[in-house]
Amino acid sequence: MAALLLRRLLVSGFALLALSACQTAGSDDRSKLSIPQSVVQSIAIDMTSRFGEHFQPGTTQVDLGLENSPLANALAEALTRGGYAVVRGKPADQRQGKTLELAYHIHPHEGQILATLSTRESSLSRAYEISGEGAKPASSFSILRRG
Repeated sequence: MAALLLRRLLVSGFALLALSACQTAGSDDRSKLSIPQSVVQSIAIDMTSRFGEHFQPGTTQVDLGLENSPLANALAEALTRGGYAVVRGKPADQRQGKTLELAYHIHPHEGQILATLSTRESSLSRAYEISGEGAKPASSFSILRRG
């Protein structure tokens, strides 16, 4: 019985070791992405239009954090044009009203770009293809609700 348990443990260990060797270390450094500004702006405008269906402008203050990336700036501009009050990393005691912390990410993958906006309650994602004018949707929106 103990020999069987030891054999299973060794086989599992080798399988995990082999699988971990297949993984690549990805980079999450958004500052190294070479996505044209027109593409980033197109994505920000499209994503915030759907964001507006879930969070009402005028009553929602959006916190984008302190990041000063092209995506952060494009989102701030698109949200402001959509009627949202945008704050950038203000401490909670200096905010007025309901503040929604918004995480955002774009990731190039196999010729497309995956964009995601996330709050504590939900995530909104969509794939895009780069076009002459910026970016065009390559998928429908994917919405994940938590809790």
